[in-house]
Amino acid sequence: MIRPVFLTLFAAALSLAPAAGAPLTALWSIGEPTDEEQYYLELINRSRANPGAEGLRIANTTDSSIRSQLNGHNVNLEMFKAEMNAIPASGPLAINAQLTAVARAQSEYQFAQGKELHVDALGRGVFERVAASGYVPLAPYFPVENAFVSSLSTPFGHAAFEVDWGADPVTQMSLGGMQDPRKHRVNIHAGWREVGVGIYNGSKTVGGSIVGPQVITQIYGLPAGAPTPYVTGVASFDLNGNGFYDPGEGIGGVTVNVSGSVWHAVTSSSGGYAVPVVEAAGPLTVAFSGLGFNAIKPVAVTGTRSVKVDLNAVYAPPVVTGPAAPAVGINNLYSVSTVNGATGYDCRVLRKGAAAAAAADNANDLTRVTTNTSPGYSPLSTTVKQQGTGAWHLAQPANRTETITFKNTFLGGTTPSVRYQSRLRAASLSQSALVQVSTDGGEVWTTVETQTGSGGNGQSNFSQRTVALTGLAGREFMLRFAFTVSGLPILVNNSTGDEAGWYIDAVSFTNIDDIGVLMPLAPGTTLFPFVPASTGAWLLSARPVISGRKFAFGPAAEVNAGTVAPVLTFPLWCAGIELARSLPPGTIFNNPAGDYNGDGVPNLMAYALELDPVVFSGHLLPRAVVEEGILSLVYSRDTAKTDISLSTQISTDLQTWRAAGESGAPAAFTDVTLSTNGTLQQRRASVPATPGRPVYLRLKVTKL
Repeated sequence: MIRPVFLTLFAAALSLAPAAGAPLTALWSIGEPTDEEQYYLELINRSRANPGAEGLRIANTTDSSIRSQLNGHNVNLEMFKAEMNAIPASGPLAINAQLTAVARAQSEYQFAQGKELHVDALGRGVFERVAASGYVPLAPYFPVENAFVSSLSTPFGHAAFEVDWGADPVTQMSLGGMQDPRKHRVNIHAGWREVGVGIYNGSKTVGGSIVGPQVITQIYGLPAGAPTPYVTGVASFDLNGNGFYDPGEGIGGVTVNVSGSVWHAVTSSSGGYAVPVVEAAGPLTVAFSGLGFNAIKPVAVTGTRSVKVDLNAVYAPPVVTGPAAPAVGINNLYSVSTVNGATGYDCRVLRKGAAAAAAADNANDLTRVTTNTSPGYSPLSTTVKQQGTGAWHLAQPANRTETITFKNTFLGGTTPSVRYQSRLRAASLSQSALVQVSTDGGEVWTTVETQTGSGGNGQSNFSQRTVALTGLAGREFMLRFAFTVSGLPILVNNSTGDEAGWYIDAVSFTNIDDIGVLMPLAPGTTLFPFVPASTGAWLLSARPVISGRKFAFGPAAEVNAGTVAPVLTFPLWCAGIELARSLPPGTIFNNPAGDYNGDGVPNLMAYALELDPVVFSGHLLPRAVVEEGILSLVYSRDTAKTDISLSTQISTDLQTWRAAGESGAPAAFTDVTLSTNGTLQQRRASVPATPGRPVYLRLKVTKL
């Protein structure tokens, strides 16, 4: 609710008492595990909490890739389940950033070598590598390592370690279709307190064996010093309703405080956190706060065993609300409902009905695209082109990726494809021209076509290229052209002239629909300005950006645009001013009692009095005057502004204020209409002035 805003004829000073300070705690960071690395931890901790249940879950899996391995290795599932049932439950592990860094480096090294290794290029085993990172283990409990270079997925890798299918790679011993001894499983369930999970994604074939698509290394450790248990867990939305964490569900940026601890945490972008607590701390409370969250959960810490406390948040997709009949050609303001955890929002505007077939673009201008290019050249060429008046041009003056991205979001139909004219002129072997797509709003780009520079003068003419967008049927995606560089910069052609770089012209689409333009909202605002281009039905929707991740769009609001201008309201007035002055949406609207231009007139009062909230306009305020013993104030009121009330008030002590006719107000205090012109009234508030007795007048505006 917006409080009343006042404009008085006197100055007042305000003082703010300092808020009581809370005890300071230090930040404990687990680093930035990826979604899949956090997923591994969640699977590990689920298994440690109840090994028997995990064994049953794996034995009964419907994952065809895991089932194939269980069958292929003739795993004795009854033996496996019995062994898992015999493992005692243990506390959760917390991610350690140093162990994660070592694990990631080892996964990358194993991929490069194309095989499983427990030593690095310097011949160092896990203990030496961990020690070099600065991690100090509690002797003699030196870190141990699990490694797998051919995992098909995170659940696949987790099952491989728990089952230990196949034969021991060193002794070639097996029992019940499982490695003998079960080293990987033992590592998972031993008395460790921390773990580092490192994933390298990539695929290749080495000596007839497939490496990848996921190389996984896990390093388990017990830190030196007094035993320190953790309160650890993950903040997430259960988007798929399976009651468990999945990649893409984590909520980053949530502050976690544990009573009695000298540490606090902020959840990583994948949602994980850990807070050290003292041994046998007893009953504690875990508070999740920030980004709209305010949850407190009880927990008990006994002995040195860590405990898991998750923030399982309910996800409600954002809803767009606003005028049902926006006016064509003017700014209409809509509001996006807030989503806890969101740091921003993207909005989308669609014409109702079947999505329009994506129109061809002759690359004569940059209207439909955004460019990310270096200074020193234009991404639009008028001299090198295949047809029309221009072509897009990407060069490499700064050894960085240069891109041209369609603003539109596309929807793939049956066998979608894109066709374009391409001319890759002088470019080195280190430079590549890429066509890329993204299905997550531009977070991750996948290359669907690559052209590599020849090292010479390049193509003398344009050639038509057709790119099949396999796997995008029925899916939304973005499209861009990227000119990238790899290898030694000294080999890169940095020229921006007509003889160098990549030229793109005559882009067309087959079985692809254009479903709208994304409109990122300014940080900190949920206001969505919409200017309909034509009459008819439109669909407005929004999606939140959480931890840098773009979630799915919420339900679309249908509005019917017309040609009749809507009644002016404070939101529309704000939106029009913000648009005209290139201010971020919400600059004026979010601060009705604020004074953007510093002229002493609150923004809501400027709306009521038709003053400019951006340019200094204090000199245009109505003035109180004393004439012939009468104190009067003449002002204007627009009765068409039905979303506010505007009135005058009187006081003799600056404490109690009364309106004309109100009980306690001077009987001689009046507020009358002098003239009317349409909806605009000229009014005068007046009261006899008594010598030696102060009297004050003020204007009051209230948002209804």
